[in-house]
Amino acid sequence: MVMKKFYLLVIVFSFTVALHPLYGDDLSYTAFTLNYSYQDVHTDADYIKTVWSGEDDKLAHGFNLGIHLQQKLYKKLVLVTGVQYQFTARFKENVSMPDVPLKGQLSGSGDIKFFNHNIIVPIKFGFSMPFGGTSSFTVYGGPSLNFNVATHQTFELNSKNYLFYDYVNGRITEKINGSKHTDKSSDFKEMKWFDIPLGLGAVVKFGRFGLRFEYEWGLVNRMKHEGKFRSDQLTAGILISF
Repeated sequence: MVMKKFYLLVIVFSFTVALHPLYGDDLSYTAFTLNYSYQDVHTDADYIKTVWSGEDDKLAHGFNLGIHLQQKLYKKLVLVTGVQYQFTARFKENVSMPDVPLKGQLSGSGDIKFFNHNIIVPIKFGFSMPFGGTSSFTVYGGPSLNFNVATHQTFELNSKNYLFYDYVNGRITEKINGSKHTDKSSDFKEMKWFDIPLGLGAVVKFGRFGLRFEYEWGLVNRMKHEGKFRSDQLTAGILISF
């Protein structure tokens, strides 16, 4: 499964790079983008919901970076695509250990760390309006292909006692008094590795530099079995074209 995801990402990245420049003008460009990102998580799934408790405690913060590509298709109609890596995390302290499906030897209160790694390929369409020579304003919307590389959650009592759970790749590592044990099984793959959110965005570009804002609504319940895990996300950042 890991190799299949890797090959798919290589194909997508090669396709994205090959797109530009089909032909050059003020509405077509390739840029490096760096963004602040947060996810608004909706979940009732066991093992995960302990880190998301309460209406005011549902955000995972992080960043995404990568390539933003805008290609003129016809007059002011443009394609907005690219390849971006996204990392988001959530931390919570002094939480009672949940009942996790392994040996259940850990007990007591500890810290929870939740990490989410995604590769995002937007496939959006919009309208771009040039102004002031090399500047432009673009509004766009459509789906993205989100490939979840890994979703990790660690329940840590201390450095010698913790439980590490990889929900996508099906791997559990338990460390008891310094002794580590790892199990890997398809039964532990609680979460799907693919999502197709829908989003709206805007880019204001001044010469080589620009500002980017985007909001996406997750459509896929990423839990494979019981419960739900869905996230909406906001990204805001900068563009530097090259």
